Amino acid sequence: MPTQDQDDKALEYATDVRKFEIGLFWTRSLFFWGFITTALAAYGASIHYGGSREMQFGAGCFGLVSSIAWALTNRSSKYWQKIWETKVEEFQQSAVGRDMFSARSNTQINERWLTGPVHYSVSKLTIALSDFVVLCWCGLVFRASPAAHQLNHGWILPGILVVTVIFVVRMLCGCRPDPV
Repeated sequence: MPTQDQDDKALEYATDVRKFEIGLFWTRSLFFWGFITTALAAYGASIHYGGSREMQFGAGCFGLVSSIAWALTNRSSKYWQKIWETKVEEFQQSAVGRDMFSARSNTQINERWLTGPVHYSVSKLTIALSDFVVLCWCGLVFRASPAAHQLNHGWILPGILVVTVIFVVRMLCGCRPDPV
């Protein structure tokens, strides 16, 4: 049976690693934002300065691959964050005798959509954003491809609007914290 000192140390270690995982989440995002921004700048420059469609297509493909890597990295980061949150929940009860750091807390906050706080998962919102960026790059790659030049473009703006609305609804409904 672990001693109180061991429980305290286990809780301290688990909270430190959880904080570390959250920090890595943002560090990794910054890393990929650099690649994605560079790809977007190259794509835009090739349009603005009359570059070739091949350059646009290549920049788009690089942006798409970078965005997919970012989306997958976000999911992996969230996975490890959840593992350490679970460990914190396990250790906190024996270390401090109550549930202080989890969503199971008895603390209640009145959520008000327009005038007050609303609980969303920041990492889920970031995952949803990275998924949306992947879709945007899919559209830009398609726009630069030879296939796009042979189609009627009347559907593009309504299509963009529909995809955007779907993602906003997904973020509003699907980015809430996991149920306890």
